[in-house]
Amino acid sequence: MEENLKLSGIDVETAVKIGRELGVEIPLGKYVGELTVGEKQRVEIVKALARNSEILLMDEPTALLSPKEVKALLAIVRRLAEMGKAVVFVTHKIKEAVEVADRITVLRRGRRVGTYEKPFDEGVLLEAMFQGVVQRRVSKSSSIGDVIYRAEDLSGERVRRATVEIRRGELVAVLGIAGNGQEELMALLSGFKKPRGGRLIINGEDVTGRPFSEFLRRGVAYLPEDRGRALAKELSVLDNFKIRCIRDCMEKLAKAKEALDIDFPSPSTRAAALSGGNQQKLLLARELWLVEPYVLVASYPTRGLDVDTAERFYALVKSAVKGGAVVSMEDVEEAVERADRIYVISRGEIAASFTPPFDVDEIAEAMTT
Repeated sequence: MEENLKLSGIDVETAVKIGRELGVEIPLGKYVGELTVGEKQRVEIVKALARNSEILLMDEPTALLSPKEVKALLAIVRRLAEMGKAVVFVTHKIKEAVEVADRITVLRRGRRVGTYEKPFDEGVLLEAMFQGVVQRRVSKSSSIGDVIYRAEDLSGERVRRATVEIRRGELVAVLGIAGNGQEELMALLSGFKKPRGGRLIINGEDVTGRPFSEFLRRGVAYLPEDRGRALAKELSVLDNFKIRCIRDCMEKLAKAKEALDIDFPSPSTRAAALSGGNQQKLLLARELWLVEPYVLVASYPTRGLDVDTAERFYALVKSAVKGGAVVSMEDVEEAVERADRIYVISRGEIAASFTPPFDVDEIAEAMTT
């Protein structure tokens, strides 16, 4: 870390002094690759201050942080403001904005809707963001059936001996700090990646090692974290939709556009021209709304989506998924609100599992130990 600071033209003593003022320890002896995402962010803030920056722009800085690291970052942001620095904090999480901001500006479709001063009213903010107050609804299943999908001692490059169950009618959440093997676990569960060890069982039948096409045939849908792996971005919206659609595709795409509020000028628009959120909506339309899968395996499906579209996603899971779903998430509160069961993954292993009633502190502790 010390070498990194020097290569950036930062005086090490100055950085350490600024870090001390902020309550941030600079791990001079560590390699940058050894730092957590939260540690890297805090070091970048110190580096900016060491360059005498008066304005700091933070774009979704809490997206990949654990709950404990989020609290630490928000405390630093408030400290920066007290030091006389100006901070622009971009977030889609209203609670974070309300907690940290002195003034909130709401943007919708690239335009400023309004600017609000303290004390903030979350209902007013939601109404400004979505043209009507959106109530976050708990969409847990009223009845859970037998096990329909089971991974036993599943192992890959990073994942080690992971056991995960999905019951009929169940939404299972996988929580973990970024980089702990979540994406590989989801690829293994979907059949997209073949495991090095363990078994995958659908309705009592061992399907371990079978081609991905067999998983698709059995009704397993996969939404990867990287949208680029699931969309042919240089093709049109319609051509991407046709990957799963056989007939009446133009009419079905029009219905999906209305149902999920997908914003694209025409069906011939290149998928690459869509915003990240609208690319995600297109995937949801193709893999969930259109197909109505038996098992849904989804990596961070609500990332980049507004509250209203996230609501539509969970409503779709409830109405369209015929069996059950396993979803990786980054927000503990979202998991507690939505999931029927929660697995915590750490260093590639299932560190803990939880069933209702959930204890947020216990879950957060499992994520960070």
